[in-house]
Amino acid sequence: MGVLFDYVFSDKISLDASFLNGEGYNQIQTDEDFKTSIGVTYTPFKQLTLRLYYDSGIAYQYNQSDLAGFVGVKFDKFSLGGEYNHQWNNKAKENH
Repeated sequence: MGVLFDYVFSDKISLDASFLNGEGYNQIQTDEDFKTSIGVTYTPFKQLTLRLYYDSGIAYQYNQSDLAGFVGVKFDKFSLGGEYNHQWNNKAKENH
């Protein structure tokens, strides 16, 4: 359960943010741990999309965070994209 916020500044830039309990829609929140995220999408022209995304949350007393960057290019007959992801404290392991 949570809240998702989307805002379109213009036809070139938009922002999304969320605040989630992380338990899923069918479970009651059993702790005080939440996950927050923010993403920005920039489309300078129709053929190019750039996106930056960050989230952070507590799992088993460790702060887990993700950072992702995406670049996508549209051509007439196909699209091409690349993404970089970095995770901190993956699988609730410190410095992992």
